[in-house]
Amino acid sequence: MRPAAFPLAIALGCLGGAPAALAEPAPRSLTLADAVALAVAQNPDLASQRLDADVAAVEAAQAGHRYGLVMQAGPNLQRAVRPTSQTFLTGGVSRLDEWTQDYRLGLRQDLLTGGDLGVRMSTNVFDTNSTRVDFNPAFTPGAAIEFRQPLLREWWNGGREIAIARVAAEQARARLRDRLMRVVADTEVAYWNLVAARQEIIVREQALGLVRALLAANREKAKAGLLAKLDVLQAEASLAQREASFLSAQRSLAQAEDDLRRLIVPRFDDQAWQIPVVPADKPGAPAREVAFAAAWSLAGTNRPDLTLAAQEIAQRQTRHDQAGNRLWPKLDLEGSAGVTNLSNQLQTAVNDIPQLRNYDVRGGVSLEWPLGPSLQADEYRKTRLRVDQADVDQRAARQKAFADVREAVRNVAIGAKRVEATALARRLAEAKLDAEQAKMKAGLSTAFQVLQFQDDFQESSLGEVRATVEYMQALTRLELAQGTLLQARRLEPS
Repeated sequence: MRPAAFPLAIALGCLGGAPAALAEPAPRSLTLADAVALAVAQNPDLASQRLDADVAAVEAAQAGHRYGLVMQAGPNLQRAVRPTSQTFLTGGVSRLDEWTQDYRLGLRQDLLTGGDLGVRMSTNVFDTNSTRVDFNPAFTPGAAIEFRQPLLREWWNGGREIAIARVAAEQARARLRDRLMRVVADTEVAYWNLVAARQEIIVREQALGLVRALLAANREKAKAGLLAKLDVLQAEASLAQREASFLSAQRSLAQAEDDLRRLIVPRFDDQAWQIPVVPADKPGAPAREVAFAAAWSLAGTNRPDLTLAAQEIAQRQTRHDQAGNRLWPKLDLEGSAGVTNLSNQLQTAVNDIPQLRNYDVRGGVSLEWPLGPSLQADEYRKTRLRVDQADVDQRAARQKAFADVREAVRNVAIGAKRVEATALARRLAEAKLDAEQAKMKAGLSTAFQVLQFQDDFQESSLGEVRATVEYMQALTRLELAQGTLLQARRLEPS
């Protein structure tokens, strides 16, 4: 189902719109679901792709409407006044005055087989000032059926044109689905990157707090003559290094916020660019057992690129069949049958038509056979090459999909193990740091060793954050590789 468009006010509400008078707008939390909804509703590339799909749907309907029933009607009126030099033919009239009225009503149906069928009714009224005519006015009503059908070339090409247009519409929908999946995946990846950046800020702030506390304690001990100045210098150097790392983390956080804003904020001059984004969701998902065979089976059914490749082969094969049909000679069957009558009264002329005294029946076959090289043969060879090319492209798409699924399954499996390993490493590093700090208080360790354990704890904490976030991203990329991302998010386009 296509998500409803979010108004700008809702977007600002989700991102925490703040009054313009505030110098520093307060941050507002944003859930992953909100971020995805905003991206889906406001991404300009998606809007353009939706319009492409709508245009293709109209063109598919247009191809079918070419073969609808068409009514043809209209009068044709003619007045002619001219001199004549043959007055014996006009009964002595030297200036001939003729008035002709032709009224037509018909139905025509173009056929999917390439032919057409028509029914026509007409009435001709002829009035003249000549005295040598038997009926004045003269009414000539008539009815006719006309038929034309290609027997070889152009046979069923109307149906092929409709099939080509329908496949083009399906391709446009597949491209929309592919673009929608990638926007959702990019948004989720950017969201978790922002989560990781904020978690890194927290970890580095904790590391700064630890080294500042150690530095203060060392300075007090140095004043009391219980500690060498080198220990104070080591703590000061560690503090400077961690402050530099904290500044780098702040820069990474700002970049991560902008990366997410590019996907969820529709305009570069929007106030939402000034509001800090605080992710409300925390990373964490149970470990999943993913079998490659099952993932590959899902990919074969759901991946838009594989669907597009198959559709491209079908469309090019239809064009090839169409070009092959045009290699045949042009052999058309044509026929018509009509009845007519003539009287000076319209009712009399019409009433006598069913007696079929005056009729016209025509039938024939027309043959056209090109001699020597033809454009049709060149087109046939070209379409054959394009079918072969589409087949190669499909194999390449399947190969890429195969590699994507293998990588995604592998990353999920390894990612789950990395989350467990990094969590254990962080717990052990924390326990080692606590033990080393206790030893230092007992005079059994040095500031240098405590700083090393603090660095180990900081890096293990960051490693756990990164592993957890990368696992969440690996799950998103697995669903992208399988083509099931939209189904899982209930975002399938209508």
